[in-house]
Amino acid sequence: GGAKSAALATTLTTFLAPLAAHYARFEGEVVELQFLILFIAVVSLVLGSAISDQRRAFAEVKASEAKLEQQVNDRTKELLDAYKFQQHLIRSIGHDLRQPVQSMSLLLEGVTQLLKDSPVLPHLENAKKLGNTTSDFVDRVLDYAKRDAAKIEASIELVPLSDVFEMLQATFAPEAEAAGVELSFSGNKIELETDGLLLWEALSNLAQNALRLSQRGQRIEVFASSTDETINIGVKDYISPKASSCGEAGFGMLIVNQLAKLLGCEFVAGENCRFLRFTVCETSQN
Repeated sequence: GGAKSAALATTLTTFLAPLAAHYARFEGEVVELQFLILFIAVVSLVLGSAISDQRRAFAEVKASEAKLEQQVNDRTKELLDAYKFQQHLIRSIGHDLRQPVQSMSLLLEGVTQLLKDSPVLPHLENAKKLGNTTSDFVDRVLDYAKRDAAKIEASIELVPLSDVFEMLQATFAPEAEAAGVELSFSGNKIELETDGLLLWEALSNLAQNALRLSQRGQRIEVFASSTDETINIGVKDYISPKASSCGEAGFGMLIVNQLAKLLGCEFVAGENCRFLRFTVCETSQN
């Protein structure tokens, strides 16, 4: 190390300097030579110690870098393995579960038509509803996997919210009426640059979750509001906080978060109000 080399150099200087001075016919005082040797020794030791510390610190940094690189490589491998397993699981759902579920739904539909006057019809209707719900969930999982694999991109165009709200009304008005829940819309005159289908899917998840948790006589409002800087589009409900925390569908909110990233907006989840917040860029309001 640097300190050892400096000590060796000092020792050699101590022994050899007088001899060199003698042969060189040094005429100065011996004390001057001693001070010179002492000065050289101190400087050598200080420099040697600094070099040793520098080498030690460099070795520690290199060891830390190697350890950190190994940790990053291990974590990357774990994430890659998890992603491959997810893709394999999704493919298995698509091939092994989706087709049987759809076949079951079609079979129940046919049996319901044949036995529409039978006393078992209510049970068949419940079974058909369960089959449709399962089929819809499988489709949502597959769509989520496609978006997660970056196979779906937003197609941005000028979208009137009135068109999106009309699709939502056609989708959920019959279910809301059957459940005794009032479904209303406000702010449909706004237009914005976005992907209309992805926006409809995000709002569908919010509306479906609110409708599922609402009690008869309650109200759900699909709304849009704007300022000079933002446009907020979402769903308000009047569900009690206790019922919401006990029954909220985590996967549906995960889908909305994913769709918000694709749409380039922020998903804001409040207690009775969940909405997408768009930053006003190339947007207009009639």
